[in-house]
Amino acid sequence: VISEIMAVNRHGLQDEDGDYSDWIELYNTRPYDISIGGWYLTDQSSMPTQWTFPAVTIPAHGYLVVFADMKNRTNDLTRLHVNFSLDEGGEFLGLYRNDLVQEFALDPYPPQSADVGYGFASFGNEQMLPVTLKTAGRYLVPTNAAMLATNWNFQSFNDAVWPPGTNGFGFDTVADYQSLY
Repeated sequence: VISEIMAVNRHGLQDEDGDYSDWIELYNTRPYDISIGGWYLTDQSSMPTQWTFPAVTIPAHGYLVVFADMKNRTNDLTRLHVNFSLDEGGEFLGLYRNDLVQEFALDPYPPQSADVGYGFASFGNEQMLPVTLKTAGRYLVPTNAAMLATNWNFQSFNDAVWPPGTNGFGFDTVADYQSLY
């Protein structure tokens, strides 16, 4: 149902406490909303029920960010925090449905660096490689909102007219963008 764990990142996103915490991003590739209440996230393959999602829904083609900082919070559905953190050296990361069927797992995800996200995808039986520093892609630096198609972040979007490049790709909404290189 959830076809991708889109990204894991160490210390790259500020939470509501002002802390820069590890995070996991889930992406719903389906054209309909998915309720994941009662599902589980874990960093221990031997303990699939380590952290339980509250009654939360990921909208069609939508994302859900979960902080991995050991704060264990489920009261605010827009600011979820699991009871584990991401291991810098890489480790198991699994998403399990409420019937304990493994929806997705990375074993292990790649070693983590601060402020560097890694994307992963799984579609049926096809396993895709992580998005790493030298991964090829396409980019656009829009100078106004009209240049960016409303569906640019959908899997079905055709980016063939965008220039090619190699990763680190990302996006930002501030005017003072600074390159990492």
